[in-house]
Amino acid sequence: MAEKEKLVPRLRGKYPWFDHALRANDAFSERDGNHYAAAITYFSVLSLFPLLMVGFSVAGFLLANNETALNELSNAILRAAPPGLGDLFGSLVNAALSARGTTGILGLLLALYSGLGWMTNLRDALTAQWGQQRGKQPLISTTLKDLAALAGLGLGLIMPTAMGVALGALSSERSGAGSALLTAMRQVGSTIGVAVLGTLISNSYSHGVAAAADKLPPEVGAAVRSSVAAGVAVAEKLGSAELLDTVRSSFVHGMDIMLWTCGGIAVGCAVLAAVVLRPGRAPSAAEGGAGAEPGVGEGAEDGSLPVH
Repeated sequence: MAEKEKLVPRLRGKYPWFDHALRANDAFSERDGNHYAAAITYFSVLSLFPLLMVGFSVAGFLLANNETALNELSNAILRAAPPGLGDLFGSLVNAALSARGTTGILGLLLALYSGLGWMTNLRDALTAQWGQQRGKQPLISTTLKDLAALAGLGLGLIMPTAMGVALGALSSERSGAGSALLTAMRQVGSTIGVAVLGTLISNSYSHGVAAAADKLPPEVGAAVRSSVAAGVAVAEKLGSAELLDTVRSSFVHGMDIMLWTCGGIAVGCAVLAAVVLRPGRAPSAAEGGAGAEPGVGEGAEDGSLPVH
């Protein structure tokens, strides 16, 4: 046992990565990392069932007039059910689809409860792991922020499926153009997003640590302003808890600004989509819809001249 106790310090002194791994494990345990992981997992599993209820409700409303699609959905669920539980799953699915209004409301309430619990434990876990003090949070503003974060997470999870549905709704002649448009939007959006949002975080962080960096030697202060990793390294080397707290809080503030910016962009896009795609909007002549001049749509399709 004594030999083992001597071996570990020698290995920690010889291999920095080994020492870092042990220190990280100790910090994780000392800050109740296992307890927070269990709480986050609990609310993650708990949220699955209300989300399924909401999904069944939405499917019931969207496919209410499409008996074939409803049957295909039910059959797909039954095929995926474990052996011997097909009848039970079938009755549950039929009950959820028939009572879609009640199922959706109840599922939404349970999803909000589990989602808010998930966000609360995640925030407390990150606060503890970063070595910060957990202060008392205002109930209303904290709840609104958590709901906004949940909405953003939900949009992120829904977008791939929504894009697939949008492509599936296109005709075979337009599917290629639609796929190319979505790919271009992903590429351009990710490039511009990284540049703009990264600039917001960087400027906010540099502004937040400016006062603390001015008190340091010029080269050290420039390193603190350059990145969060450099700021943390300088604070640990100097043994300054105040500088470390400033670096971390400035980075978190920059993340807040970035997330609020993303939320504003998402809301703006949603409003724009609601205005452009509002129900009852008369299609233009170029769209070849019902509101176009008679015969124009047909002429565009088969290459013949419109008949007046």
